[in-house]
Amino acid sequence: QGSITSATAIQVTSLTSTVTIPAGGRKVRITAFIPNTSNASISTVSYSLWDGTVGSGTQLAESRFTHAIASTTNLGLIVQAIVTPAAGSKTYNVGVRIDAGTETCNASSTAPASILVEAI
Repeated sequence: QGSITSATAIQVTSLTSTVTIPAGGRKVRITAFIPNTSNASISTVSYSLWDGTVGSGTQLAESRFTHAIASTTNLGLIVQAIVTPAAGSKTYNVGVRIDAGTETCNASSTAPASILVEAI
């Protein structure tokens, strides 16, 4: 994702999943994993799950934490939602927003960020 300075939710690059929901009222669990985030400022960052487009779709869940010291702090996080969507095609996305400073979402081939959608 790189550097994030937005106070409103924006799409986390590559964290999107389009699935087909079968008929019959199945629940799904959506889980996003961010292996490492960092910020050199005291700030609050929020990662969120969205049904549809980040910012204009429906926000399903949010994981929020505060970088409480003014030095680079590194944190991993999980945000999860369990929903019962209507049958058909759905696109789930991960968003991020920050209230101050510059957040960096770090991922690599050995520590990948991911979004997982499971029928439960």
